[in-house]
Amino acid sequence: MAELSREEFYEERRRRLRKMYWEGNGGSDIPRPNGFAECPDGIYDLFLSLIDRDGKVVDLGCGNGLMLKHLVTRSRYKLIPCGVDFLEESIRQAREVVLPEYGDNFVVGNVADVDLGVESFDFIFFDPYTVHPGDLEEVVRRILRACKPGGKVVFYT
Repeated sequence: MAELSREEFYEERRRRLRKMYWEGNGGSDIPRPNGFAECPDGIYDLFLSLIDRDGKVVDLGCGNGLMLKHLVTRSRYKLIPCGVDFLEESIRQAREVVLPEYGDNFVVGNVADVDLGVESFDFIFFDPYTVHPGDLEEVVRRILRACKPGGKVVFYT
């Protein structure tokens, strides 16, 4: 099977995620954990255990922001959540329902194309399977540049 082009890869991913997370949901504003039958608190608690100071945290491919909400509400540290996702529905739910007090910190965009800045984040969460293989090396470079000294980058899938 031939490797999908960059455009085909992202369009297929967008279609699959939209179907998985939103079709049959009736556009509900009830937050649902993206890709899970129920909220994966055990996984989120593992991520929470990696937080060791106040800081700015970004989830690249954040869905509706439920993982970020878990971190912000359960951490003993002051966290400023940010998220990027290319599903408009998910970002709308993150902004309006899940973490409305941080709504401006959520961006609709492709993780492979978003500008993360330099030394912008203390904690970066990223699933490398969300980007086309041809984009991965450059995305990882930009993620490492965006991490503050002493910060943490968590690669997960």
